[in-house]
Amino acid sequence: MWPAAVVIVPPLGQQFFGVTERAEQRLVQQLVPEPPVERLHERGVVEARGEKRGRIYHLSSTIYKAMGLKTGYVRSRGFDRIKQEAMVLELVRSNGRVTRSEVAELCNLGDLQAYRLVTGLAKAGKLALRGKKRGSYYESV
Repeated sequence: MWPAAVVIVPPLGQQFFGVTERAEQRLVQQLVPEPPVERLHERGVVEARGEKRGRIYHLSSTIYKAMGLKTGYVRSRGFDRIKQEAMVLELVRSNGRVTRSEVAELCNLGDLQAYRLVTGLAKAGKLALRGKKRGSYYESV
């Protein structure tokens, strides 16, 4: 859990006790430290993938090498976007159509990530959306 901190900010354009803006920033950084996982990321212990709320972390390749697990890094990192797209297109070729939930299950993605994947394929002209809302699915173009 994050340590609680109270930061008193002077009125706009003023400074308390002659404290410079840079000194104030350093004070705030000391009072509100970055999350522990970010420190591990900076030190190369973990790697990040994704952005904002969709960001996930996994152990770095250096850690896996040190443990003697060559394939562990690739397995933990998961599928990259190109492999996910290829898997979805192969599923459509073999089954004729695919739903967003099937894509989420196939690629081990959340609903929003699966939605972005299939809509990206549709915008690229590789898939076509059929139907609306609950009964919708994607077919090959």
